[in-house]
Amino acid sequence: MTLLSEHQSRKSTKLLLMGHSGSGKTGALASLVKAGYKLRVLDLDNGLDTLASFVRRDCPDKLPNVEFRTIRDKFKKTPVSGANPVDNQGNYKWAFVTVQEMISNWKYDTVDLGSPATWGSDTILVIDSSSLLGSAAFNWAWFMNPGTKDMVEIEEEC
Repeated sequence: MTLLSEHQSRKSTKLLLMGHSGSGKTGALASLVKAGYKLRVLDLDNGLDTLASFVRRDCPDKLPNVEFRTIRDKFKKTPVSGANPVDNQGNYKWAFVTVQEMISNWKYDTVDLGSPATWGSDTILVIDSSSLLGSAAFNWAWFMNPGTKDMVEIEEEC
């Protein structure tokens, strides 16, 4: 018999931190670093400046505890077809696809931290932000279905 007290949910926490832009969500992560946690951040908004400042100020010895990867879709405007991915030769790797790969196995370039499923309870996966992850999923799906291109317009990378 399996006891509910042995369920894996007692070993992990799933959290959705919501707030308006600029309300301090990313900066609040510094408290986790200060408490000794390791962060693995999928940075979809290129906005880790505040986190870096707080960690440098409050616990500079723990800077190595934060591993991040900035992942963004890149577009260029063309006079003929509006916005297109930068690489139009079929080699473009979508941000949404990259995020999926990183969630399965945190590996890129020379970094290989393995599957997040194997990380200990001292390591936290952060997706910053879920709204931009949704935009990345939309961009990927939109370009996979060429018939929808006349219906909507995507945002360019800032």
